[in-house]
Amino acid sequence: MNPDIEARARSSVAWSAITSALGQLVTFVFGIMLARLLAPDDFGCLAAIIIFVEIGSSIVSSGFVSALIQHPSVNELHYGSVLVAGLVLGITCSLILIGISPWVGAWFQNEVMGQVLSVMSAYLLILPFITIPTAQLRKRLDFRSTGVVEVIQQMVTGGLSVCLAYFGLGVWSLVFGRLGGNVCLAIFLARLACWTPRFRFERRAFFDLLPLSFNVTVANILNDVSQNIGFSLIGRLLGANPLGLYHRAYYLMTLPLTRITNSVNNVLYSAFAEVQGDPYRSKKGLLKSTCYIALISNPILIGLLLTAPSVIHTLYGVKWIGVVKPLQILCVAGGLLAVEPLAVSLITAMGYAGFELRRQVIYVLTMVVGVIAGSQWGLVGIAWATLGASFLFLILLQRLLKRLVNLSFSEYVAVMVPSFIGCTAMAAVLLTYQQFVQEAIGPFSPAMLTSSVFLGAVAYSLCIWWLGSRTNNLIAREVIREMRQYVSDALCMLSTLPTGRFSLRKPRNLLC
Repeated sequence: MNPDIEARARSSVAWSAITSALGQLVTFVFGIMLARLLAPDDFGCLAAIIIFVEIGSSIVSSGFVSALIQHPSVNELHYGSVLVAGLVLGITCSLILIGISPWVGAWFQNEVMGQVLSVMSAYLLILPFITIPTAQLRKRLDFRSTGVVEVIQQMVTGGLSVCLAYFGLGVWSLVFGRLGGNVCLAIFLARLACWTPRFRFERRAFFDLLPLSFNVTVANILNDVSQNIGFSLIGRLLGANPLGLYHRAYYLMTLPLTRITNSVNNVLYSAFAEVQGDPYRSKKGLLKSTCYIALISNPILIGLLLTAPSVIHTLYGVKWIGVVKPLQILCVAGGLLAVEPLAVSLITAMGYAGFELRRQVIYVLTMVVGVIAGSQWGLVGIAWATLGASFLFLILLQRLLKRLVNLSFSEYVAVMVPSFIGCTAMAAVLLTYQQFVQEAIGPFSPAMLTSSVFLGAVAYSLCIWWLGSRTNNLIAREVIREMRQYVSDALCMLSTLPTGRFSLRKPRNLLC
């Protein structure tokens, strides 16, 4: 890999992580405000129909973004052809969703769900104008621009939703907030990419992108189904209120996944596409990124598992108490799902999206059977079904990686061992602390939540710091050393900001 790509990848990971962390904070704060203003039913109505919108968005956009990034010689004809094709697909899918909306409302036995689907279909008309500037910026590894714009989008979406919820619009506050945020996203991305829409379709250019685009689209549709089929089935089997509770639990579990994992994952896809002919660098890049994600996401998930009662009581209120038990089970599944998108990026960037399809089909079937069976025991049973499907998903993924880059299961697990040790130490400290002080300060009090978060963070950080020079895994040792350097540089930056003399040292590239 040439030095320029390495430098751009370093900068992209840093900017993507910073903006993703900020976006996570924005989303989390607005999510609490909305949960206070709205009822679980409102979130359930949107969650039940989101599977249809996600499938439509995959058809309209996702495959084209990947194909434009991976194709070595993209020009204006490719961009124009994708725009025209995206608009045709967007209009077609939007009309289909509007047409089926009455039947969707009848199937869920909730007329509002059909109406929400009909309005949400407008998102597919906005999406083609997001696809091309996103691909252009990611192809340049300009994740600073995309990250900043996505934070703005989240602020617009959250702010608009909160304002509308305050005035009593219920579920429609979530719908119009999302649509407004995506219009804002399309405008800003086009300006930053210096892109002017050109409606010109060229058959040869389109068919250059079609093979990979088709495979990625099918894989993403299956992924959308696997991620959202549970919500739709819960909405049908249990109703909007239980679905709203389960969706909140799943949202909290996936918050570190969607923000932390994606901040690295988007950069990695572009970087993996550059080194797709070098299995050694691809394999090492995957192991390093997996180690990073495990070190960051696992303590968040285990900490959330241990503090779930305090988190729900303090932040969301008593009406959300049904979230606690399914959330604790889903946090274990989250540790398995957090590292999965990184491997999928490698598989797709190497041009083997077709191999991913069979795994997705198995996962979808497992989720359908699991949710139907688990619903007999309510939300807790469904959470256990999700955990079981996640184990199966990870096993199938590792078998595929073994075939493609000769990555053994022991190598895959070894880079995550330090995070497991750190989480075990953190759990021991937190459980001991909560056992002794819960009667004095209350098990659900803000003081218990704040002190537990602080104590858990300190215990985990000290354990990982101590493991940095003692772990036998060379990749894990290298990652911990780099993370320690990041912390050192950040502290140095804070202490020297008034003088303006700070210079941040460059960490190693994930693919080095």
